[in-house]
Order: sequence, then C-alpha cells, then structure tokens
Amino acid sequence: MASDYSNRLKIELIGDGEQAGSWGDTTNNNLGASAEGGVGVLDHAIAGVLSISTGSDTTLTLSDNDGPQTQANNQARQASLIFTGASANCVVTVPARQKIYNVHNTNTGNTITLRLSGTSTDYVVAASSSALVSTTGSAWHALSPGSFTAGGTISNTSGDITIDAVGDIILDADGANVTFKDGGTAIGDFSNSSSDFVITSSVQDKDIIFKGDDGGAGITALTLDMSAAGAATFNAGITATTGTFSGVVDADAGITVDNITIDGTEIDLSTGDLTLDVAGDIVLDAGGSDIRMSAAGTQFGLINGTSSNLTIFSTVSDKDVIIQGNDGGATITALTLDMSAAGAATFNDAVTASSFSGNGASLTALNGSNISSGTIDSARLPGGLGKVLQVVSTNTTSTTSSTSTSYTDVTGLSVAITPSASSSKILVFVTIGMIDDASGSNGTYAFRLLRDSTSIGEGSGGGQTDSIAGLGIETNNADNLNVHFLDSPSSTSSTTYKMQFRGLYNPAIRINTSQDNSGSLGNHTSASITAVEIGA
Repeated sequence: MASDYSNRLKIELIGDGEQAGSWGDTTNNNLGASAEGGVGVLDHAIAGVLSISTGSDTTLTLSDNDGPQTQANNQARQASLIFTGASANCVVTVPARQKIYNVHNTNTGNTITLRLSGTSTDYVVAASSSALVSTTGSAWHALSPGSFTAGGTISNTSGDITIDAVGDIILDADGANVTFKDGGTAIGDFSNSSSDFVITSSVQDKDIIFKGDDGGAGITALTLDMSAAGAATFNAGITATTGTFSGVVDADAGITVDNITIDGTEIDLSTGDLTLDVAGDIVLDAGGSDIRMSAAGTQFGLINGTSSNLTIFSTVSDKDVIIQGNDGGATITALTLDMSAAGAATFNDAVTASSFSGNGASLTALNGSNISSGTIDSARLPGGLGKVLQVVSTNTTSTTSSTSTSYTDVTGLSVAITPSASSSKILVFVTIGMIDDASGSNGTYAFRLLRDSTSIGEGSGGGQTDSIAGLGIETNNADNLNVHFLDSPSSTSSTTYKMQFRGLYNPAIRINTSQDNSGSLGNHTSASITAVEIGA
C-alpha cells in the first residue's frame, strides 16, 4: 500500500509493507529535520514562524502542499504568521480544515482578513494587533484563557500593552488599591474605603483633572485643586437635582438649580451687583412679615403685610417716601410723601381722581381755571372766584353787504372755545350794527346762531323755524341786533360759534355801517361775539 498524507498537517503516513529499512527518513521528515537538512512537518506546525509580505495585494492564498516542504511552499502549516508590507486591507485565504494560527498584523492602518477557502467565513485581525485563533474548517474561534495567574510583574520593554475584551475589563485588587504609575512613580490610586470609591492623587499638591472632547476640541471639565484643599473649578455651569454645599462655592459661569435652601441668615456678595433673573415671577415670602431694605448695613425702609394691608415704611426719621420714573429719558419725581410734614403729598403734575374727600381747609392757591370738572361748594372757594371759567371774544369792523335770501356769514364774526368740562354751559353774546340800503322799500331779515354747523336757539311757529332773531328796517335807516343765548355743547372739544343772516323781503343790507345825523352813509360800526364758559 502506498503512503498517504494526514488532512491537517500533511504528515506522510507509511503504507503497509512500504519503506522497509528506510522508514526512518520519513519519520525524520515528519517529526523534525530530515536527513537532507530540511525542516520537519511537526517542527513547522508547532514552532514555525513565517513572515509574509502582503504588499499591495488585497487577496492572498497561502500555499499548501503534502509532506515536508520549505516554509514558502507550505505557508498554511506554520504555527505563527507575521504579516507585513500591506498598503491596503488584505484578504488571506487559508485551507478549510482544523488548525490553530498565531497571527501578528504589523501593518499600521490596514486589516488582515483570514478567510476559509471556498467559504465566506472570515476572521479580521485589526491593524497593529495580534490574535490566537482556531478554525474547525467551517468556523473561526478566538482562543483566550478563561483566567490566568501571574506572580510579580507583567512587563513590556517597549511599545504598548493592549487589553482587548469582547465583554468588560475587570480590575480586582484584593489589596484594595489599583495604582497608576509613570516611570515607576505612583501618580494616583483607585481604592476601596469601607465600600467608598476613592480616587487619590498621590503626588503632593498635584490636582485631579477631568478632561474630554467637546466637538473636536479638548476641554478641562473639572479640576480638583489639591494645593487649595480640593477646591473645585468647573469649566461651565453646574446642574444639580439636589445637594448640599458647605463652605464657599465659586462658579464664574453660574450655578443652575431648581431650589435653594439656605441654612443660615445671609447671602453675601463681596463685589458687584446681585441679579435675580427668572422666566416666571420673583416671589419674596417673609414668614416674619417684614421685607427689609438696607444700604451698607443701615436699614432705610421695609415692606410688610399687616392685616393683609401692604405697608411701605420709611424707617429713618423724617425721611420721605419718593416715587420716581423715566419721562422721555429724563428722571422725574412723580410723588413725594413728606414724613417730616405728617406725610404731606406733593405731586409733580396734575392729579386725576374720581373723587376727593375732606373739607379742603388746607387747600392753598386753588385756581378755579385749573378745575376741569366736578363741583366745588362756593362757600369753600376763595372770595370773588365765581363760576365763570373762561371768556373768549371776537370783534370785527369788516363790512358785509348782501341782497341774498340765503344765509350768509357775517364776515369775521365767529369765536372758538374749548370747554374745560362737558358739563359746562356756554353763554353767547352777539352785537351787530347795520343799515337797510334798499331804495324806496323797507327790508326784513332773519338771523341765526350756529354751533359749528348746527343752528341753535331757533324759534318755532309761523312757518319760520330756522332763526334766532329777525328785524324789519326802514329804507336808509340803521338798527342794532343784540342776541344772548345759553348753550350746552356737552363736549370738551373745540367749538365754534358764528352768526349768519339772510333777506326775507326786499333785501339790501349792509353790516357794520350806520347812519349819522345828516343822513350820510359813511359812519362805520363794529360787531362782536363773546363766548363765556360757566361751570355747571
């Protein structure tokens, strides 16, 4: 029977009756060095280390031949494979049979993917890392001990040591301390103290610093200063649900809390202003009823609630309560309550009120023209004031001539007045001088008084309802018209009063012209209209 070869390592298996007297060469070839100086199959499989340069290839198939071969002719048999020279991620195809590989990927930035021949079953070895893996021919398994015991020191003379775990990494120190060193010098400890987790900076006056990455920028989130009794410096705001602070809290960027409970008597600010900025209301709730205000330690006023009354109290003797504001950019004092004068009130400008009470005995310099509405008992007014609030008058010497039977304005004879109260009365006086200029016939005329565009004081009956007065004048004779009427405009808007006239029969009239003793027509007169506001 001819020799055969094992499936896994390609060991030569001598057939029955084969190689009589020469089987020793085959055995040497299988176990170790051959008589010809080659390397044995088992020697390769157990201790063989082969460096493979992947170059720029992205796919590489390991060589696999029967019997004793050089490492180059049977790469798949070697115990350790070192991959170098990759300029891209590489796929390395290995035989689909049972085998253990110790793989070292020395390439920086490029992975080595081990793929079972004829399948898509892969195992990826990361860049700059190693892996101990086995394959059943159909699957890959990472080989790692469940645990190991080491005494003394685990050291690496150069480079890094990487602990890569699919699950958690657990550091269990029965001595209670996990110590960090740099060049043999202890820097700090993680330790257990009665189940408290303690982080300790071991070097005198050296801080504990928490750093991180904020949007690509390195930031120091928190510094615990061991040279300042552990003072904490936060890089930004502090958000706390609950907590207790003792000592001094120094937070330049601010502190954000839901509620503050002060177990003391004061909130002190050594410099600058204290600003309370809230999205809702600011509520001051004093269980002792007083909210006190001081300046440099001296109290000057307080606000309290007594029997649900709001009381504003100036606590310094004879010092006033002053209310100020901003009027168009200028500071004004709207009201002063004089505590040295029994609380006398001084208003900066007009006072509007639905009513005033009291006897008015202390009112001084009361000017009736400044009273816009209401009623004042005449007994309480200064002597001679009366009820006349204002007088407005217009005089005109302009001559107006007309033969029209339609109403015509008396030129220049109008007066405008703005009542100070809607309840005021307006007494209107009108005086007009005129002459009938008709030739050989007497004239008859009607006159009306207008408030703005409304005729007032009209008579009624006889078919004439549009006039306040009428005259019949003999030819070439003069006459005078005098009218007075008490009007109720019920307004505080500017109101204009004026006179108009029209002819009723044989009209030919001339206003502001009269006849002298010689009968000439050259003598001129004037007309006037006067409006008098009278308080209700």
